[in-house]
Amino acid sequence: MVVDELLGELRRMGVTLWEEDGRIRYDAPRSVLTPEVLDRVRAHRTAILQRIRTGPDRPAATGRPGRLRLRPLTPPGADPVLIVIPGAGVGPRAFGSWERQAPGGVEVVAVHLPGREELLGEVPYTRVEPLADRLADEITSGYADRRCVLVGHSGGALIAAEVARRLPADRLALLVAAAAVPPDLIDPDILTASDEDLVAGMREHGGIPAEWATDPGALAAFLPAVRADLAVAVSCRREWTEADRLEVPLLALHGRADESVTGVHCDRWRRWTRAAVRVRELDGDHFFPARAGGAVMAEVRDFLGHGH
Repeated sequence: MVVDELLGELRRMGVTLWEEDGRIRYDAPRSVLTPEVLDRVRAHRTAILQRIRTGPDRPAATGRPGRLRLRPLTPPGADPVLIVIPGAGVGPRAFGSWERQAPGGVEVVAVHLPGREELLGEVPYTRVEPLADRLADEITSGYADRRCVLVGHSGGALIAAEVARRLPADRLALLVAAAAVPPDLIDPDILTASDEDLVAGMREHGGIPAEWATDPGALAAFLPAVRADLAVAVSCRREWTEADRLEVPLLALHGRADESVTGVHCDRWRRWTRAAVRVRELDGDHFFPARAGGAVMAEVRDFLGHGH
């Protein structure tokens, strides 16, 4: 009875629960899962798992996010491994040039989120908390003895910052925020943009192939992941506080032709970590990280090799 009341309360608060590898996963607004609520869930873990598996309500079945993969772009190499988190609607293929541009011995892995490319038919994440939890688990289990550099493009940088909060400090060599504003500058109005405005903005900067803009089928496949990723980005929004500062060195990069993320925006990342911060301008527009992997990796190498 207590468990049924708890599950009903969680549903009313907009919490979705499901089982994955014997663990309870969740998708919920940031303000809902307080330490007290999480303690109650943990206290009834066994009974909740039983309800999820066999209960008639099956509270987690609807809207469960799909699979998440770490896709190698290069052969295994030396530490640290570069883990790339693409921007809105984008999958690992957009970073295919990194395979050709990576120096020998540099290992690059791209995060493949559900709702795009081979995972097109799977439900995308719409909040950062369960996504960051899952990605941190994947990194920890897949690269247990490795240090890593998290490279996030646009909204991917916001996800990377949340993942950084979940990884042990000795596992994380560097956080790279490429073409990204910090969490306090996220504009929630992006969720209300029309499809036409989203397509026009991405096409203007070369973020989608020109032929897609007039192909209803391509847009129908592409836009749901974009909108889901924008919802994830908005869920990352938080006002700056001292307690929210990270402990990892941070490299903020912006494109010279990018009017949406400038050096001024990148300078604001300095407030978000207690470690060293470097801001650099590179050639290109908002989508330079996908095309200029060599330049990004050179900046990473220089930052790590010459101190902060």
